[in-house]
Amino acid sequence: MGRYEVTQAQFQEVTGRNPSSYKTSPELPVHSVTFDEAQAFCSLLTEHERDAGRIPANHEYRLPTEAEWEYAARAGTTTAYYFGEIETADRLPDHEWYQANSGDRPHVVGQKLPNPWGLYDVLGNVAEWCSELAYTYPGGEVSDPVGPTTGLRLYRRSGAYDSFPPSCRTAGRHPGGPSRPPSFGFRIVLSQAREP
Repeated sequence: MGRYEVTQAQFQEVTGRNPSSYKTSPELPVHSVTFDEAQAFCSLLTEHERDAGRIPANHEYRLPTEAEWEYAARAGTTTAYYFGEIETADRLPDHEWYQANSGDRPHVVGQKLPNPWGLYDVLGNVAEWCSELAYTYPGGEVSDPVGPTTGLRLYRRSGAYDSFPPSCRTAGRHPGGPSRPPSFGFRIVLSQAREP
């Protein structure tokens, strides 16, 4: 999984465009991105990296599943936030950009403290698309559940620069849609290609 959210520079290099509304630095996370645009970026990057011989033919870049995203964001912790149970005024600003400290805009990736596995901005900055459509988690103990590929609504994980602290919890799931939400971005996963 990427250490950072995909930046505007990366998105521009791969797609030739930048849909973001705040463009003060190429190292800002790309945002105002639709789910389809995030998926298209992954496909284009996979093709480019395979052609350049930097990834094997049986690997691909893709959006993480919700389960993969939460596993990586938690980084082995079991609390509401990877740094503890409660959002305290003295700890939250060290780890994320959110409603109280962002100035209502995204910030250059990697400026806050990373989670224990070295991932940055997993609790705030921009919300992150996941690969599945909306579904209810199955009951009982499950390992790496994968949601449906057809349905009506999409989910995103993470808080964003315009989120209040409870929305930034590691387990928070938030509905999205096919529109162009201003605070939505994404990070990518490199994995063995899935069976069609």
